[in-house]
Amino acid sequence: MKNWIFQIGVLVLMAPSNGHASIAAHSSNPNIAKSETMTALGLPLENRISALRSEGASGYKNLIELMNDEAAPMEARWRAVTAMGRIGGKLSLPELKQALHSKVWYLRNAALISSAQIDRDQALQWAKELLSDKALVVRSAAVDVMSDLKDVKNKSILWQKLNAKENFRGKQSLWIRRKIVESLSQIEEKGSEAKFGALLSDRDESLYAPAIRALERLTNQKLGRTDEDPKLKRLQWQAWLKQNTLI
Repeated sequence: MKNWIFQIGVLVLMAPSNGHASIAAHSSNPNIAKSETMTALGLPLENRISALRSEGASGYKNLIELMNDEAAPMEARWRAVTAMGRIGGKLSLPELKQALHSKVWYLRNAALISSAQIDRDQALQWAKELLSDKALVVRSAAVDVMSDLKDVKNKSILWQKLNAKENFRGKQSLWIRRKIVESLSQIEEKGSEAKFGALLSDRDESLYAPAIRALERLTNQKLGRTDEDPKLKRLQWQAWLKQNTLI
């Protein structure tokens, strides 16, 4: 661990500064150093990263300790994890993996978001795992990562999760289902028209708009007015799909 942190420390000290003043990068007093790290985490994003970089290896170690400090505020721990990814790059993956398996949902969330900025393959692997996370917010973040990184390879998993039990409360559809359809509407390919057509019969009316956007993109067809209520426009699409033997 010490060697790992030293490597990151060397990298961040070599990184170019954006002109912001250092915040006592190498204080000999551990308590003061941790206080400075906490202060840096409260800064706007770019200032925050610049200030934390100036602390070198000791600052990175403080971020790890803060991540694991159950008494620390939620926002500070979340920012500590995301900062580690920005500062350490791929060298921070062991710490991000630790956060990913935390019992605390917002650390899992932060680790996934951070990984998406530094390692596409690892982020997509973790996103697949977290699609089944017990926390709705974490599952939602997983969908976002797969969408943002254009994960065409694993789109079948998103279709499976669309009707997964955890994405309903009783019979009530949760908002993550719309997010899943929005993601699929961007990454699906021709041949999936029938799947989106089937969504036009779903009890969750919020799925209609993204399903129609997908159909428009896949078929190069525009039905109805642009500002027309999706609940009405879906009837036109259902008729068109039936006429073209797509449903």
